[in-house]
Amino acid sequence: PMFVRPHYVKKVLIIGSESCGKSVLTVNLAHHYHTNYLEEVGRELSELSGTDTMMLTEDFTRILLEHKAKEMRLTEYSNKVLIEDTDCLITRFFMDFLEDGNEANENLAEAIAKLNHYDLILHAEPDVEWVQDGDRSEEIAANRKLYSERIEKLYERFGFKCKHISGSYTERYEKAIKLIDELFLPESDR
Repeated sequence: PMFVRPHYVKKVLIIGSESCGKSVLTVNLAHHYHTNYLEEVGRELSELSGTDTMMLTEDFTRILLEHKAKEMRLTEYSNKVLIEDTDCLITRFFMDFLEDGNEANENLAEAIAKLNHYDLILHAEPDVEWVQDGDRSEEIAANRKLYSERIEKLYERFGFKCKHISGSYTERYEKAIKLIDELFLPESDR
């Protein structure tokens, strides 16, 4: 029955610093599994602001709340797995990076993180070519490994464990499929 689906849908989160192929990988994996995906909510609001440096505190509140609400809705209609492009902790990372010191948003991000559960977190390594899409930070571009490590430490702080994916876009896609497929194997076969 549909009403129990959210309790059985596997949730796969894709994280990483900017320009690691997260968004395209999210869409491609959703197509592979004939399921829904949750795109990065912050990207749309950042584009509406003109640039992430022009975002307001209220924008971060909206990103945090909209992302969680969309996730909850999508689990009701997903086909066995929901693929997510970033989450509240990536938003929290950017709040820190952009020096938005709003304590209420920090508390909100952390509260959502404590509620979140993922069956698999894929950390896209910053080893593919950097692509400037007009909305990416040159500071992050110059220090991709450093910011990638900061993101991982943030997830570790909340008890999340990540599987790393690296290499070409094709290699990342293939490794992600292998790891997701393993979620559906009996525990003894993993």
